[in-house]
Amino acid sequence: MHRSLGVLALLVVFGVVASACSVDGDTPADLAFADQSGDDGVAAGDEVVDTVDPLRVAVVGVSNVDPVDASIVSPSQLIVADLLFDGLTSWDPVGETVEPAIAESWTVSDNGLVWEFVLADGAAFSSGEAITAADVKRSLERVVSADPTSVPAARLDVVLGFAELASGAAEELSGLVTVDDHTLQVLLSTPFSPLPELLTSPVYGIVPDGGVIGASTSGPYEVVSSDEGGWHLAARAGAAVPATVETVEIVRFDSREAAATAFEKGELDVAPAPADAPDAGVVTVPLHVMVALGMNTAAAPFDDLAFRRAIAAAIDREAIVEELWGDAAVAVDRLVPGPEGCDDAACGFDRAFALEELMRSNPFAEVPEVLLDVAVDESGREGRLAAAVAEDLAAAGIPVTVREHSVAEFVDVAADGELGLFRSGWVAMFPSPDSYLAAFLSDGSDNLTSYGDAAVDELLDVARSAADPDERDEAYHKVEQALLEAVPVIPIAQLQIRMLVSERAQGVQFRSDGTLVLDGVRPG
Repeated sequence: MHRSLGVLALLVVFGVVASACSVDGDTPADLAFADQSGDDGVAAGDEVVDTVDPLRVAVVGVSNVDPVDASIVSPSQLIVADLLFDGLTSWDPVGETVEPAIAESWTVSDNGLVWEFVLADGAAFSSGEAITAADVKRSLERVVSADPTSVPAARLDVVLGFAELASGAAEELSGLVTVDDHTLQVLLSTPFSPLPELLTSPVYGIVPDGGVIGASTSGPYEVVSSDEGGWHLAARAGAAVPATVETVEIVRFDSREAAATAFEKGELDVAPAPADAPDAGVVTVPLHVMVALGMNTAAAPFDDLAFRRAIAAAIDREAIVEELWGDAAVAVDRLVPGPEGCDDAACGFDRAFALEELMRSNPFAEVPEVLLDVAVDESGREGRLAAAVAEDLAAAGIPVTVREHSVAEFVDVAADGELGLFRSGWVAMFPSPDSYLAAFLSDGSDNLTSYGDAAVDELLDVARSAADPDERDEAYHKVEQALLEAVPVIPIAQLQIRMLVSERAQGVQFRSDGTLVLDGVRPG
């Protein structure tokens, strides 16, 4: 198994966990949207309405507008990319259905290996230049070439030719075929039914060939002017997904605190909230970032199911999340966010059940020691998490030794398959169960637990091959149930952020990646 991509993906989670800010809310939301007002909004494609003009949006840590540079764990960077660049597909305003964007339609072959995307008639950049299949091909290849180890690049590994382009052995993705100017075929090495969902991510936005990125855009807005303070955007004619707010001011800040100060002065409509922001005017946004504990199921004592279940039941997730994250996260007992809880005994804190499982695992011998690996971070949160877990396990009679590593050392230990119990997690690039479950494929690059189950692999294949959404969802549900029973990982928390929204910007919604939905914006 090639573990390097999985380790690097985990480090992305480390980064966002270390920088997580305090937010409010007490339950995980669904995979799609957080709604500020409850307004049903306007249908996508409506004409621009007389509303907030301009909408003033604060971003933190954004240096440019290139979608390939947007981090999937930076809502600010994704907001900018999403406003300026469209991909082949997009979400409807309520986040339930994938809709056309640059592509007006798509089909897939019976074997699930050949997708064909037909570009919309008249699809064009803001410069007036037509968007062609070659532009789409080049834009997707840029994602891989820019950083083959990034999560967005790795998610394209189902496209034929990925390994060759990622290694530098080829200069293109052979699986992206331009049939003509308006038709792109995507050839896959294995069926992947959520492909249209994946391609909604702003990081796959279509950019023109050559020139300064941002001088010409493919999304609902174009850059009218820019300076050190940010970018002035205006709705553009002919966009695949028309804007419903006429102008947007993107205002750059170095910190959430500075943005909040400007918000309090009435200078902004949308801004990330600092940890100490009062609840009034704050919107809680559940992110697609999950924190978990993983176990190396290939090595003792984690190769024993009863012992893994004992560890899971011994950990008080609610107390840990409250202590370490406060309102910046919610405790979870599932791998996929959703309203339904897990009814397996190992999913909750139950010390008596943990003791029963310990007896089942090793009734006549001493309880084996657990090695808990932690990558020390500047915030100290990783160390505090390890200490809290160790305390819970010790209370259940499970001895623990914490092994602290530098980030570089942690990468080496993980790549060598020598982790014990370790802090795990994942970032879902799009709101589909596949984003949360595919890491557990037996040969997956993200599978740091060494867990493998032919039945789970088969169910994931069924889900990824299914054309029928209900059949797909049923297969994913069975995968999650199998994983919750097998316990290769212990879900701990779903991260959240808080956003400040002004009275004059009622109706703003947020997707699970933090990007904006402006269809329902009305004057306050």
